[in-house]
Amino acid sequence: MADDIRWLDHILDENCEFEQRVRREMLPVQRTPGSVGVITCMDPRVNLEAIGIPQFGLNGESDSPIRVVRTIGAMPEARSLIIGTFLAGIREFVVLMHTDCGCCLAFSKVDTIIENLKRRLSPSKFERFHADIGDPFRENLIKWLKAFEDPRQAVREEIDNLRTLSFVPDDVVFHGLLYNLDSGKVEVVVNGYEDHINAARPSKFSPELRERAVPLVLDGRGEHASHWAAITSISSKIGCTRETLRRWVIQAERNACKRPGLTTNEREELTTPRCA
Repeated sequence: MADDIRWLDHILDENCEFEQRVRREMLPVQRTPGSVGVITCMDPRVNLEAIGIPQFGLNGESDSPIRVVRTIGAMPEARSLIIGTFLAGIREFVVLMHTDCGCCLAFSKVDTIIENLKRRLSPSKFERFHADIGDPFRENLIKWLKAFEDPRQAVREEIDNLRTLSFVPDDVVFHGLLYNLDSGKVEVVVNGYEDHINAARPSKFSPELRERAVPLVLDGRGEHASHWAAITSISSKIGCTRETLRRWVIQAERNACKRPGLTTNEREELTTPRCA
């Protein structure tokens, strides 16, 4: 696009060429039934052909039934999930994050974001935004942006957050994948099928073991290179998987109101039958 052409003008010019090129009878007008959906990042470097979603053809045709939600960091809003699940009929979601995500950059450059907010917003607007985020502003802004350091850990946490939403049915499956920009390889971080099987199995670990293990992770974070490193070390010592221990820690944080989601008591209330 030439520097002297405004973007909107460029869009309209491209659309004229598009209308002349495509065959109208091949444009996808009717909704294609489908039970699967992809939640991925808005970053244009994420190529969905890597997971079998083809681009539109030259004539404008597409027969893919897969719904796609694009949002920064592959973290969807509630409206997309509700309409996708209860109107489009999606029963299986893939959360596809990627390396070198803007949310990782936001975590490391949050001070740059704050400087740009102050520079581009009027003082009154910045004050209103500051009040909305609250103090400590910098730390709260990182949480509000859902910025993260480790994309794999972010995939796990986002899957956990989606599962705890009150409007998500228990039979909906969530997979967590990571797309490597350098190679195009897709890594399975969370296998939703395995999680469903594991969730249905009774735990072989006693409540007492959980109560001992969780503080070891929370209190020992400073002794390890990362939160995941602490989980890896402690899980190997007590004989459970890293994923199991990670879930215990997350639930303990929810019970202590340090993380959004249902507490253990709230979960029990939802699953306990009530007399008519």
